Amino acid sequence: MTVKMSNRVLPDTMVSPETGEMLRRGVRPFIVSYKGRSITVDMPGYYSDAGVGGVHAGDDMAVTDAALLVIRPFNCAMLSSFLEMPALGSWSFPRSPSAS
Repeated sequence: MTVKMSNRVLPDTMVSPETGEMLRRGVRPFIVSYKGRSITVDMPGYYSDAGVGGVHAGDDMAVTDAALLVIRPFNCAMLSSFLEMPALGSWSFPRSPSAS
């Protein structure tokens, strides 16, 4: 099985650059925190069978970027730029009547 992220296909396994251990593609719960607020996301990446450590490649970090947008105050310009990222596909939010 391979995982397609954006325009890249990532292999099922990789060798850890730190330990030489074989890492497998998967997801793990990961807590993203910002100023006392937190959210748990399913973080894609390469993980050891022992569950210690991991390596993130390609668009893996887009999950944490999206989580930060949820838990921290944001401005509309930043949100518009983020939503145009290819890894997220196409998202849109309706404009409020007062945002003209």
